[in-house]
Amino acid sequence: MTQWISFDEIKENRDGYFIRYIPASGRLRFASLQLIFTEEKELQIIKRLMILEAKQWIARYPIPLMVTSSDIKDDVIYVNGTSHESHLIAWYDPNKIKRLNIGNY
Repeated sequence: MTQWISFDEIKENRDGYFIRYIPASGRLRFASLQLIFTEEKELQIIKRLMILEAKQWIARYPIPLMVTSSDIKDDVIYVNGTSHESHLIAWYDPNKIKRLNIGNY
């Protein structure tokens, strides 16, 4: 019988948004970070906050991370204006000290 180890998610408040971090588990090999905006912000600011949060969470837990953003109604925010670009993927490269790789950003 396979046993799964699970971890609790983390919720933290920010200025104008809050985050929800969902750790990786045996079934999901990457963590998820959601930025939920409680007030309207420009897309460039949202994109910058997604990158900033990704860097902070990768430093805290160096495992692959998918970052998404939504508004308070749970509508996805498309950071580059198209439905194909609603998230970013970040990972820590142990061969390159303090380097963060972010797909398409």
